Amino acid sequence: MSVRLGGIAILLLGITVAAAGIVGITRGPSMAALTSAVAHAGDSSAIDSSTWLHHWRLWGIGIACCGAAIAIAGAALALQRRWGFMLLALVMSLAATGPWIIEGLGLATYPYERPGSVETFVFVVLSLLAFWGYFRHTGRQTDT
Repeated sequence: MSVRLGGIAILLLGITVAAAGIVGITRGPSMAALTSAVAHAGDSSAIDSSTWLHHWRLWGIGIACCGAAIAIAGAALALQRRWGFMLLALVMSLAATGPWIIEGLGLATYPYERPGSVETFVFVVLSLLAFWGYFRHTGRQTDT
């Protein structure tokens, strides 16, 4: 029963994260104009709003896809399917390592693209908990 309730909570969280990614994609142009105006008003160098918007939309798409995967994992857990734990663990692992890979490839340009040790730690812990849940519920459920 607790897995089912946790699955529903994860489903709702996934829907929320996906919605945040979609809002980021759709509200990007107004934010790009604001970012450009702030850069011109300050002493900082000018920010190319089209490049910023491109990066912002890519991150929004990634967040929306991760949110959808989290929602699918939550739905699977609500239906008591073990593979929901594995999908959740994979998404959390991607969230932990993705920013570091992007930084290592030299693709991170803006501060929101840079990895942080605290967020990495949180995602690694969540990933390990999901892996633990997958192996803990081996005998109780079927994946049919």
